[in-house]
Amino acid sequence: MSAVVPTERQRQLLAVVHQGAGEWDARYIDLTMGRRHRPTELTILQELQILEQAGLVASDVTGHGVGGRWAVTAAALPYLPNRAHT
Repeated sequence: MSAVVPTERQRQLLAVVHQGAGEWDARYIDLTMGRRHRPTELTILQELQILEQAGLVASDVTGHGVGGRWAVTAAALPYLPNRAHT
């Protein structure tokens, strides 16, 4: 795990994952991101994997759903909206 400062796009994705509270799979996260933000050249699963390598999200592939269920880690909390100054 490396020290990474998330981009604005990654912060948006972290906020969506946080909203899902570990219950949303990659497909639902993708649909939610698609409604709220512009697409990028990477797939949501690729973006989630990058954040996972940075230690900002964790996946639970034992649950149901496409691409596993995702949750933010404690390391991501400072990058979430309304938590940056707490």
